[in-house]
Amino acid sequence: MRFGTAYFVTAYGTTPDGGRGYVFRSSDGGATWGYAAGIPDAALSVAFVTASRWLQVIVPGQSLETTGAGKTWHLDAPDYSQAAPITPEVVFGDASIGYATVRGSIQRTEDGGARWIMIHTPGVSQPG
Repeated sequence: MRFGTAYFVTAYGTTPDGGRGYVFRSSDGGATWGYAAGIPDAALSVAFVTASRWLQVIVPGQSLETTGAGKTWHLDAPDYSQAAPITPEVVFGDASIGYATVRGSIQRTEDGGARWIMIHTPGVSQPG
């Protein structure tokens, strides 16, 4: 993800005691990369909302947020929910608009991830 001249990327690895997740940052167009922060739950993807605000969207009561570029993380309380017990892939186009998808369903946020709205997708049964 790019914010101005800064690029961010996640990387995941395994160790004998489990997985680890990391965020790396480049300020020279990707020529060199440096460690930026660890990811609290390596099993979950990180959504970059801004250069310093990142989310791990899970289910209500378990989602995580950092507003300090990964220095500290805290519980976040979005209203995101879904029928499948699978963590969504989440991407933001800017600090307000983001999309979450899992098993063909898509949800959209227009307020930085606080509220999520289901988008009708043809061929996918929608929850009632």
